[in-house]
Amino acid sequence: LRASEVDHTLRAKALYWRAEANYRLEQYAIASQHYQQFLLAPGAFSQPQYPKVPYDLGYAYFKMKNYAQAVAWFRKYTDNKTKDSLGLLTDALVRLGDCLYIQRKYWPAIEYYQKANKMGGIGADYALYQEGCVYGLVDRPNEKIRALLSIGERYPESMYRSHAYFEVAETYHLLENLTQAKEYYQRVVTEFPSSSNAPASLLQLGLVYYEEDNYDQAIQNLEHVVSDYAGTAAMHEAIVALERVYQAKGDV
Repeated sequence: LRASEVDHTLRAKALYWRAEANYRLEQYAIASQHYQQFLLAPGAFSQPQYPKVPYDLGYAYFKMKNYAQAVAWFRKYTDNKTKDSLGLLTDALVRLGDCLYIQRKYWPAIEYYQKANKMGGIGADYALYQEGCVYGLVDRPNEKIRALLSIGERYPESMYRSHAYFEVAETYHLLENLTQAKEYYQRVVTEFPSSSNAPASLLQLGLVYYEEDNYDQAIQNLEHVVSDYAGTAAMHEAIVALERVYQAKGDV
């Protein structure tokens, strides 16, 4: 290599590692400047970090809540034909979905969540969960239920299963399909008793029985909320609900 080529290579590397250091110090605006300087620097294109920098820039702007710029850089990364890894590509697609979701561009968000889910890898279950939730925002309850239920089928170890079942139960509840609502509230309680959704599911189960005038079952579930989930918001709501149920039953 000629001396000038060595100089260009060293300067490009210095810009990249300066950007990385600023990013890790949460100095995202400065990091984004150095990343972009790196991309334009002579000698940068031959560096192994070059293909990944649009991904890094996407995250820098994402951290700054500049979602339009984040979308632009994540798209540049996903459009690149020399991707670093399946994991990074899936994550970039997920973040594109998140950015568009935050901007209330729901249909494009769904499209990117679907692409991330099809890619597989880490984050694919989150993408499927988000896809289902966003379907709810565009008034597609059946598509929402389909997407959320497929999490349990495709990703049986996913941390989003309890959230998915709770959302399915809530959707059936809104659709006044109380039988199905009860089934999925109960699944949350039975399969995920320690999850953050369990108290709310047990509470809602009690309220559904109340709607059906099944006061004894309503009381049983609401009392379980009070005894099993002391100190939670669901417990306080259950106490109020119990008073209504006892009055309806004629025990007060």
